[in-house]
Amino acid sequence: FFQHDAVVDLQYAPLVAQIRKRSKFLVQLVGRGATVDDGENFVNAEHPDRRRVVMEVDANALGWASACASSRAFKVRGPTSTPSMLPVIDVCNHSFTPSATVRLLDGGDGDVELVATRELDAGEAIELNYGNLSNDELLLDYGFIIENNPYYVVK
Repeated sequence: FFQHDAVVDLQYAPLVAQIRKRSKFLVQLVGRGATVDDGENFVNAEHPDRRRVVMEVDANALGWASACASSRAFKVRGPTSTPSMLPVIDVCNHSFTPSATVRLLDGGDGDVELVATRELDAGEAIELNYGNLSNDELLLDYGFIIENNPYYVVK
């Protein structure tokens, strides 16, 4: 998942250390591989068209899947909450001066809505604030950095 040469080429110790930490976690979690199995009861009389899937998953596949999921998840209940997957909303780009916000609806089931925070022009991108993140965090979790990032601090 993280190609060794590409990580070394970063030549930025804090980011390299974080990538190694995440890679070590993935290897410890699945070792050389893990088996994912829907289980023999997945196909039954109620669901005769289902097909049981059994596959091997290694640290690379898990790392890729984890990055795909985490870069599209939002902490709608606050910065320390568990992230939620929000289909369609996840296509919005990041801005520290966003044009919209994700709001948790009253009622309790976790329903959310995307709400403009100002007047939008036709064709204008809808942008969300992914959080007050440093460039290290943005690069590691989302694959980009912000020039003149007000939250850019070396940790």
